[in-house]
Amino acid sequence: MDWPHIAEAVSDSLELLLAIRLLSLGLHRIYRIFCIFLIFEVLTSALAFWIQLGRPKGWNYKVAWLVFTPVDWVLYILLVYALLNALLAKFPGVLSFSRKVLHFSFLTGAVIGIVTARPEFLSYERMRHVQSLDRILAAVAVADRVVSMTAFLALGATLIFILWFPVQMPRNLAVFCVGLVAFFAARTSMWILYSFGPHINIDPFNTVVQFILAACCLYWLICISKAGEQVPTRIGHSWNAAEQQRLLAQLEAMNATLLRAARR
Repeated sequence: MDWPHIAEAVSDSLELLLAIRLLSLGLHRIYRIFCIFLIFEVLTSALAFWIQLGRPKGWNYKVAWLVFTPVDWVLYILLVYALLNALLAKFPGVLSFSRKVLHFSFLTGAVIGIVTARPEFLSYERMRHVQSLDRILAAVAVADRVVSMTAFLALGATLIFILWFPVQMPRNLAVFCVGLVAFFAARTSMWILYSFGPHINIDPFNTVVQFILAACCLYWLICISKAGEQVPTRIGHSWNAAEQQRLLAQLEAMNATLLRAARR
């Protein structure tokens, strides 16, 4: 068994274990989208492996990837919004404003993705031997890069926010946030490297991403607990209690201002 298959097997096994742990702890009711994401990743990976073995005959792995990738996008976007809703539930004014910023971010990401993908599409146009399916795959890969990059930037901004402002949250939520930022950073890096040319072999980078996802799953398996849902934590300025109080007052004032502005 080569390294890509080893990485995928380790990642899938840990994802399955994590999903089982969430179900056994009853945390799937709280982190529904995340649990669906894990189960979907395991099922699609198993199906891809089955297709690569030639069972069932006549199935094309590329077509399967085209079918399942848009579902991944929906889950990525839902994960970002679910995390945002959970973190800012006590600050509805800031939450409403953040949602609008996130809407704009995804639209901007789509425009930037189309602009930056132009050289890739032109290179494929010059290669007359490239099949139509491969052209479609290239377009979907660009879209995947855009969604992954936008999700990463949104999650990165969220992480910076909770590192600065002392937002109280369950310890489990903080653990999920850190792990998701690491995962999307790795995935986005892989697609950025791929964008340098259509002939780049992304298998080594994909192997690295799979190992990073495995590391994230192991981190979640170790740190997530039922008690962690009851333990409140504040990451932002945890080393300075006085600064925490000042920033919390600032955040509450910002929330009140945004709520008043929304009512006008």
